[in-house]
Amino acid sequence: MNYDPDVAGQNAMRRSIDLLLAKGLRIRILKLSGGLDPDDFVRKEGAEVYRRLLADAPYFWRYLMAEAARQHDLDEPAMKANAVNEVLEHVARIEDRIEQLEVARAVAEGFKIPESAIFERLKLAPRRPDVPPGVRNAALSSNSTGSERKLKLDEKVLIHALLQDVEIARGLKPSFQDEFLSEVWSAPVLERLVKEPGGNIEMALESVQDEELRKHVRAAFLEPFGRISADEARSALERLKNDSLVKQRVEILEQFKQYGAGAAPVELIKKHDRILQEISRVEAFKA
Repeated sequence: MNYDPDVAGQNAMRRSIDLLLAKGLRIRILKLSGGLDPDDFVRKEGAEVYRRLLADAPYFWRYLMAEAARQHDLDEPAMKANAVNEVLEHVARIEDRIEQLEVARAVAEGFKIPESAIFERLKLAPRRPDVPPGVRNAALSSNSTGSERKLKLDEKVLIHALLQDVEIARGLKPSFQDEFLSEVWSAPVLERLVKEPGGNIEMALESVQDEELRKHVRAAFLEPFGRISADEARSALERLKNDSLVKQRVEILEQFKQYGAGAAPVELIKKHDRILQEISRVEAFKA
């Protein structure tokens, strides 16, 4: 394909990609130098030069990657996520799953992102080694009663905010001393990003052993979040804290039931009162 270089031509080109992929076609895209449209270029440079450029045109996903790198600052985590998503939006339309898998690998390499994050986004998986039926059935049985954990939206907001702005990380650092973080699944990742501002997502995952958490954090990193303000990050943290406090209060109320009409231990009552006060403070902050 070789559309005019203006906005209308480029928008038409992107729409055509999905239409042609739906027909199982393989697409190359040519963008002419000097801002020339095809007609002007042939008149100026000649048909032979144009045919040669067509023959060497990059496949659509390489073209989209180059355009995304030109339009986005790939050193900025949120912008890089947007760039990756723009490309994957079209890669997801490739009909042949093997071809899609190989393109996904190339995209991961080009953007310097773990393949697993791209595969997760596209719901792809490389072929796994054969597992004996007995082992496979045992594994399925052990997982059948569990449910997949998911990151809360506020956890995703904080991941993006801490990657976007080191000042947000520094400002939130005192709040990460609170014990409520033990209830937050992504706490090891958030704590690392706060402790070492200016790092990247792979650095934050270095010491994380939970493969499920690693997978979800990488997928969250690729979600198209915009710029997150310090106030929005603080609000997300306070909501996570509130969720934890409410859970702790429910647990204490269950303990109170054990004592019936009798007096509960003083320390338990004091802990309950402290939690209520903290919940009120958080609610006031949210208001």
